[in-house]
Amino acid sequence: MKRIFAIIVILYNLLKITGQPLWDIRLNDENYYKADIAIVFLTTQDTVINRNVLESLFLNPSSSDIVYKSAIRLLIKNYAVSKDYILANLYTSRFNSKSDSMKFFYDTIIKGYFGIQQAKDTLTHLVNNKIFERERKLEAIEYLAEAKCFNYFNELMASYKNNYECVDRREIYILSKYYSKISEYKNQIIDMLNINLENNLNDIDKVRSIIADLRIVSCDEMVKSIDNILIKLIDPDIIRIIMFELESCDPINYPDKIMKIIPIISDSSERVQYYPEYLYPNIYDIVKPYPFIPRIEDNENINRKGFLIPEFVKFLLDRNDKENCNSCIENSINFLHSFKPFKPDSTHSLQYLMDDLQNYLEEVNNYRWINESSKYAEYKTQLEYAETKIANNEFEECRMKLEEYKNGIQNDFDNGLITNEAYRYLFFYPDYLIERLPDGVLSVPR
Repeated sequence: MKRIFAIIVILYNLLKITGQPLWDIRLNDENYYKADIAIVFLTTQDTVINRNVLESLFLNPSSSDIVYKSAIRLLIKNYAVSKDYILANLYTSRFNSKSDSMKFFYDTIIKGYFGIQQAKDTLTHLVNNKIFERERKLEAIEYLAEAKCFNYFNELMASYKNNYECVDRREIYILSKYYSKISEYKNQIIDMLNINLENNLNDIDKVRSIIADLRIVSCDEMVKSIDNILIKLIDPDIIRIIMFELESCDPINYPDKIMKIIPIISDSSERVQYYPEYLYPNIYDIVKPYPFIPRIEDNENINRKGFLIPEFVKFLLDRNDKENCNSCIENSINFLHSFKPFKPDSTHSLQYLMDDLQNYLEEVNNYRWINESSKYAEYKTQLEYAETKIANNEFEECRMKLEEYKNGIQNDFDNGLITNEAYRYLFFYPDYLIERLPDGVLSVPR
């Protein structure tokens, strides 16, 4: 009678399947996969791991919990074994026993992976009744968080604070990855991380780990936190870590961070790493003397646009007057005599490009890069004329006016009436317009 009842319970649980996994078991994680293969190889010493080998390990009640778990994962991943077969042959399904707590735990995880709702209740019971040691308990809490069960916030926060020096630091990972997605918890988590960051600005290991935690919350939050402490940093190794994360997470605004960081780095051998070089791809890029030097290899990469705007160019010019590092000045001068303005892609209209060119004219004039006051009005009139020709579909006349304008810019530069910086914006940008002008029929959006 008990056996019949047990079978009914098993069948009932199998029917309570949502079809959607409650959590993931990392089948697509290459590191997990390699570990599973290694465990099975060490256990069986077989030269070939096939389905029969894995099934024998799965069904053998004497298999250790680690081998048992790896066999299940490989059966699902490599052989797409059906959930009915797996669920019917789980250790706890066949022996109806909780004597092996680790197999019971993993059976619960597998049930949740196959969408059985009861698995979440079972896991919650195991956590609440303090059955597991810390590591297993945190693993269970992470699975529950994947299943949208967020009942352990206060406990995780307290545990993180008490175990901050712990190498595992599983609590903050769970908080950052899952609980931070809940609005009522997010600010508390970020505030706690920011306080820890402020208190450990000279500890490279702690800074590295806290920045990693903030990035798990989101790139935006990491960038905000770094903005608050960037100019307070002293250790060049910590600055390098911070800047690497910024370039990776927020490349568009990375030049803005460089403008903040260069003035506060006292060591010239460190400072030179943040001066950009404008290089087209060549053999020199294969061996970089300074791995963190920003390489501006073309003027069409949106992530490098910030290096090509007048504000950044003005920053380099001003730095050259203060800089005592010859290598820094050399990089800066080479950049200033090599760069071209950012080139918008083909999705932008002719009018957008014309507006862009006119904005550059305003900026170079505001920075006093036009040495002859009457020249600004002359350039402005020419560009307004070209703009009118675009509006009237008179593209050949527009082309001729832009060519005339370019010739004038070249002549004025040769005669010292405009600076190198004004020349590079005002002379090279019209080419982007000219090459986009259609022949007779408008082929791009105006």
